[in-house]
Amino acid sequence: MLNDELLGAKASVAEAETEVLLDLTEKIKLALDDIEKMLKSVIALDVIFICNINFEF
Repeated sequence: MLNDELLGAKASVAEAETEVLLDLTEKIKLALDDIEKMLKSVIALDVIFICNINFEF
């Protein structure tokens, strides 16, 4: 009986761990999407800045 309870608790912990890891994975994916958008914006601003410098000279 004690072994059954321990196995049940172990299964619950494993399930909770899986849920936490999935949640973290989704949050990381969202953060990576935001980082990609910011990098694209920085690149676009760099291109504009470089073009403006070239026209000034």
